[in-house]
Amino acid sequence: MNQKLFWSLFWPTLLGTMVGVAGVIFKFQLNLNPPPPLSPLGEMTDVKARLGSDKQVIGFLPYWLIKDAKSPFEQFNQVIYFGVTLSDEGKIMTKINSQEVELGWYTLQRASTQALLKQLQDQGTKIILAVTAFDNQTIDKLIGQPEIQQKAIVEVAAEVKQYDFDGVNIDFEYSLDKPFMADSGTLLAQFIKELRKRLIKDNPAATVSVDIYVNGLILDKPYDLVALNQAADQIIIMAYDFHTPDSATAGPIAPIRSTDSTSKTIVDGLQAVIKKGVAMNRLVLGVPLYGYEWQTTSSDFKAQTAPGSGVLATYKRIMALLKEKGLSAAWDEVSLSPWLSYQIGGKTQQIYFDNEQSIALKLQLIDQLKMQGVAFWALGYEGNNSGIWEVVKTWQKKQS
Repeated sequence: MNQKLFWSLFWPTLLGTMVGVAGVIFKFQLNLNPPPPLSPLGEMTDVKARLGSDKQVIGFLPYWLIKDAKSPFEQFNQVIYFGVTLSDEGKIMTKINSQEVELGWYTLQRASTQALLKQLQDQGTKIILAVTAFDNQTIDKLIGQPEIQQKAIVEVAAEVKQYDFDGVNIDFEYSLDKPFMADSGTLLAQFIKELRKRLIKDNPAATVSVDIYVNGLILDKPYDLVALNQAADQIIIMAYDFHTPDSATAGPIAPIRSTDSTSKTIVDGLQAVIKKGVAMNRLVLGVPLYGYEWQTTSSDFKAQTAPGSGVLATYKRIMALLKEKGLSAAWDEVSLSPWLSYQIGGKTQQIYFDNEQSIALKLQLIDQLKMQGVAFWALGYEGNNSGIWEVVKTWQKKQS
C-alpha cells in the first residue's frame, strides 16, 4: 500500500462524517488508537480504480430455489448455479449413497434447469457453475494432493464444457474450529490458478471466482488473500452470518459497523483487505436476502436467545409477516440494519435481516471503495418483493 493511500484511509485526527440516506443522518466518528475504523460512508480518495465501468450484479441461484426465484434476471451480469460438489477423490458427486442422488448435480440435468440457463445466456447474462466442498479434510486433499487436484480440475472443466457454463465459482468453506493445513491459503490460490488455466483453454473468456467468508479475512486464515487476488477473476466476500442460528444472543447478521470491540463487522473485514494492499476492483461484496429468527428472553435489541430456537427467515417471509401482523421494523443506527421484535403465543421472537435501506448503504460502500460489485445470496429468498431490485437498478444507473 502506498503512503498516500494509507493516510487517506487511516486519518490522523478525529473526523465526523455525516451522510444523508433516506432522510436519516448517520454520524460516524473515527479515533486514533487503535487504528481508526474505516468510515463506511465517508469520502474516500486514492483507492484503486474499478476494473472496467460496469458494476457487477451477481446472484446465487441454489438448486432448491430455482422454482421460487422471481428475480429480474436481466439486471444480473452473472447468475451462479449452486451447485455441484467435489468428493475427496476429486470427482463430481452424483450420488450421496447407493439410494440417494446428489440433488445439485441431479437438478442440473433437468430440462427445466437447462432451459432457464440457456435463456439467461441468450439475454446476455453469464452463467457460472458453483463447485463446493465443505469438509476440511476433503478441501485439503483437493488442493494439497497433486493427483486429486488434477482429477478435480479435469472433472470440473468437463462439466463446464458439457453444460456451456461461462465460468466457475469455487466455494470451499473451511471450518475454523477443525484442523486444516498451515499452507491451505497458498494451495487454494494455486488450485484456482491451475483451474483457470485449464478453463481458458476451452473458453478464453472463462472466469473463475472464489467465495471467502468475511471472518476468514478478519482472522487472516485460512485464506491467502494476496495470492487469491492474483489467481481469481473475482473474490466474493460472504459478508454475513455474523450472528447465526446458534448464537447466544440475537443480533445483526450483516452489520456494517459496531461500537462493541468484541463484535466483528463488515468494516472489520474490509479493513483487513485494505491493510493487505490488494486490488479492490476484484472484490465483490456478498449481501444476504435472508435473516435469522430467534425466540428471545426479552424484546431488547440483541436479547439473549432460547437455545435451539434459531431458524432462517427469508426476506419473503419477513415482508409477509410485517404485512400480516401490521408490524414495523426497527432500525439500528450503529450496525445500520433493521430488526423486528414481536409476540406470538406469549413468547418473544426477534428477526434480524437486511432490507432496501441497509442494502442501499452496502451498495454505497461498494462504490466508496470501488469494489467490483455485489453478490446476493440467494435468489428466490426475496419472493415477489421488487423493492430491493429497484434499489439495485438505481445503483446500476449511477455513474461509477
